[in-house]
Amino acid sequence: MPETLLSKFTLHIESENIKKLEYLFKTKPVIHIPIHKRSILTKKAKKILNYCKTLDLNESEYISIIKVKEDIDLIKEYQWIPCIRKAIQSWNEINDDLIPYIQEKLEYELTLDEEKVLKRKLKGLTVKKGIFILDLS
Repeated sequence: MPETLLSKFTLHIESENIKKLEYLFKTKPVIHIPIHKRSILTKKAKKILNYCKTLDLNESEYISIIKVKEDIDLIKEYQWIPCIRKAIQSWNEINDDLIPYIQEKLEYELTLDEEKVLKRKLKGLTVKKGIFILDLS
């Protein structure tokens, strides 16, 4: 008897062309992902979720906003995992106005030569204390 009800139900849905119930006949594809990779992705999702809640880079253990965006790009194709889907949704809810201005500045890493030149310039500066009279004429 259950088979006849199921067959009648399917025939009714197909004949009436009911789009809302088509999802009942689609099966979820089985996706296998290695446990090691899944654990890495879920850790990144938790860090992103923590950043979205606090908007603090230090607390969420990120160096810059660019790293957060790189992690978002890395995990966004795995949204069938619930914690990743939640992290992406919370990231999408953040307005650009909420992200502090300092984090939006483009950051770059100094090369070793630029770092040495910068250190030399800083050593050449001296700090003097006292009263100074400036003549603007």
